[in-house]
Amino acid sequence: MAIRASQAVAPRFNDLTQVKCISEFMDNAVYENGKKTGINGVKADFLVMVGELTGFVFTAKFEKLPAAQLMEDYRMFFDNEKSTVYVQNGQIGLSIWATGLEPLKKA
Repeated sequence: MAIRASQAVAPRFNDLTQVKCISEFMDNAVYENGKKTGINGVKADFLVMVGELTGFVFTAKFEKLPAAQLMEDYRMFFDNEKSTVYVQNGQIGLSIWATGLEPLKKA
């Protein structure tokens, strides 16, 4: 049985935990056959602050709006079951779902 590209790649959640919120939260729209059918949460962009992936920007989705401030640092907790890697138009993409954010103490 051949492995698909989406199965060969897995998010490195341990390397994505310390982040800075770099966008406002917005509704996460659901599409079916190219048409918007609803909303299943909120999403925002985050910048990885430490480790091998420092500087990597990704979008995280949340079922509920977390208490978060723009340009603040957080520890992110991920929903491993809901997060997926997918292939669309020949490109690999990530759908990263998080369960919460914890503010990081400033030094």
